[in-house]
Amino acid sequence: MSDTERYVHQVLRHVPAAFPERRARIGADLRAYLADSVAAGESEEGAVRRMGPPEQAAESFLLDAPLPLAPPWDRVGAYVLDNVLVAAPVIGAMALAALLNPDLLVSHPQTPRLRVVVGVLVAGTIAFSVLYFPLFEARTGQTPGKRLFGIAVVKTSGTAVHFGRALLRRLPSLFNFALLDALFAAFTAMRQRAFDIVAGTLVVSVPRPPRRLRAWVATGVLAAVTAGAMVALLSLVPRAAAPAPIREELSDFSAGPSFP
Repeated sequence: MSDTERYVHQVLRHVPAAFPERRARIGADLRAYLADSVAAGESEEGAVRRMGPPEQAAESFLLDAPLPLAPPWDRVGAYVLDNVLVAAPVIGAMALAALLNPDLLVSHPQTPRLRVVVGVLVAGTIAFSVLYFPLFEARTGQTPGKRLFGIAVVKTSGTAVHFGRALLRRLPSLFNFALLDALFAAFTAMRQRAFDIVAGTLVVSVPRPPRRLRAWVATGVLAAVTAGAMVALLSLVPRAAAPAPIREELSDFSAGPSFP
């Protein structure tokens, strides 16, 4: 790979994947600029060095790029859909545990093998719920819900969000103060949640218009199916037997009162 192509690749890593047309234009402009510099007698290495660090070059190309703020209802819809998608495998893991042993839903596993199974299921569901948002947002700026609703997460400079910032903006949901965090969006000029401000991120609309009706129908159907699965799972929970002392008292009571 030439110095030019390596540098173009590094620059495009900082351009959000949710904007493919923008990425293609920046890549073409950057290649043309470097080719002109080399044709004018400058070395390829020197031309690349003069462009500066890749992230700085990406910011300069994105300086005038529009950043239309995502409508609130698109953000709400994407959030609901993504949380349904996060809940689905958690419910599936619980259902698997219930099939292995229904008592696991109300008591601790009694054998080493079951303890290992339950430990793996718990660790897996926790890891999935924690990493779902950061991994998707770090890769393309879009979770499945955001993609369907036509929105994406970017830095305030317009460049791509990477894993650290994506995880940072997710912290309120992990520590159960997401609602308080979200209230900030109603009072900030760029509709930023509190941890969007901390992470230096924005939620913007992508150029392709979202199919909102399809998105909301999909969200409603998935939410209904997940809720139904949860109800079905709860029906598998065995009814807890009364503790032994209570059972003895009930037995004595049913035998009738005794008199000295």
